[in-house]
Amino acid sequence: MKSKALFIAFLIIGLLIAALINRRGDLALLSLPFLTYLMTGFFLTPGRVRVKVVRSFDRPSAPAFTPIRVILTITNEGAAIKDIRIRDVIPDGIELVEGKAQEVVSLSEKETINLSYTFKAPCGTYSWEEIQTTSSDPLDLFPSTLFFSAAGDFLVWPGGT
Repeated sequence: MKSKALFIAFLIIGLLIAALINRRGDLALLSLPFLTYLMTGFFLTPGRVRVKVVRSFDRPSAPAFTPIRVILTITNEGAAIKDIRIRDVIPDGIELVEGKAQEVVSLSEKETINLSYTFKAPCGTYSWEEIQTTSSDPLDLFPSTLFFSAAGDFLVWPGGT
């Protein structure tokens, strides 16, 4: 539970305890808007995120400091998701030159989208393992972060400019 939701829950409990101690119904009524806010977030929280991710590159290998395009093909295998943040966990040593490794998108049921970015790097082997997804209710009270496998390796050899 996120700290915002926890704060609201403690506020509701505090108001209800104060109403019981002081025997004042108007204090108990003050907790209703907060309770409504908390329950709205709870009931509008999306279900479990189920996506399939395939990572590909525009070429199998490249010389050092040559721009390389990464394409993530993401298929929603669950219910529709409004506002899901997808973040590629990129290896150290990579410099992004175009695009972003993070996007906020909406996915309808069975929808497939492509996200891409371009990087360059010094020589070496670079390995990707997973992507991170974060979805939440519209009030951002109950965020859920999950990791999905999206393995990929790329070889950058010496000789680039």
